[in-house]
Amino acid sequence: MKMWKGVPLGFNEKGKPVASRSPVTCVLGDPGSGKTTSIIANYLLDEPGKQSFIVLDSKLTVYPITHEYRRKVCGDENVKIINPKRIRGEKSDKWNPAKLDMNSPDYEDQAINRSTSLIPNLNEKQPHFAMAARSFGTGALIDENIEAAREKPPRAPSLMKIREMATADAATLAKSVERMMKKKLPAITTRVAKFRGDTEELDNVRSTYEVSGSWLTETMCADMDTMDGVDFRVCRDRATTIYASLPPEEDKD
Repeated sequence: MKMWKGVPLGFNEKGKPVASRSPVTCVLGDPGSGKTTSIIANYLLDEPGKQSFIVLDSKLTVYPITHEYRRKVCGDENVKIINPKRIRGEKSDKWNPAKLDMNSPDYEDQAINRSTSLIPNLNEKQPHFAMAARSFGTGALIDENIEAAREKPPRAPSLMKIREMATADAATLAKSVERMMKKKLPAITTRVAKFRGDTEELDNVRSTYEVSGSWLTETMCADMDTMDGVDFRVCRDRATTIYASLPPEEDKD
């Protein structure tokens, strides 16, 4: 029997459960105050498999408590875990953020969203640097998907390959820009054309990528090297629970 009609918040003076029905609920509390067990885990153990959840479970404390129930109500195939550091020895279903659905009419939007997420605005006084790097990254991400599909056999698109290209010396990076321009695909050329022969602009891109991509360690890249992996879009189609685990030291980036 479902006890909570929304996110659990506790009980009123009559002992009846109080819940938030808002689509967004922010819970703040000191370590050990019960945020995980009293609210998050409680909700996941009460919801009957009718809605999707993306659980940012950095220390992998929610997963052991709730995944068996989520598998029971959603089906084993609809419960996934992204765990690159193999915390608690749990395997990872992997996720490749570089992979775009190039057959979808919104593949360009996918690339824009990924590039924007990957490159934060590190300098509020000079937002142009981040914007330029995002523009370059969007074009490079589309290019990387095309290049990966052309190989025999096709390989998984790689964020590390994009970072290696973006942080190469000026001459090598300029050659990469010229190579991308030869595809004559507007989704790429309109975003990288301005970097042709502009050493200062290329230097800004290289510096921004170097700092923003520092989290791309060998372990992280190995977990993203997949043609399949977790597909967040299924959350819209059926009740799915995805646990995303990054160790605390990665959360600081």
